[in-house]
Amino acid sequence: MISKDLKNAWVCMVPNCGYIYLPSKGDKLNHIPPNTPFEALPETWTCPNCGNVKNNFKRLKELVEEK
Repeated sequence: MISKDLKNAWVCMVPNCGYIYLPSKGDKLNHIPPNTPFEALPETWTCPNCGNVKNNFKRLKELVEEK
């Protein structure tokens, strides 16, 4: 069973990155407050780890269900 927090998580799909965006934590580096859903992030938002664009993230729940 995946926790509620991880059900809403999104993963950066760039090889060797794997950053996980957790809405409950937000993104301090990019001034995104906690409890900001991934869908509400600006289109200009990028991965704080590697700089990958938003549309290259995949919902963690979908990745788990594929396995």
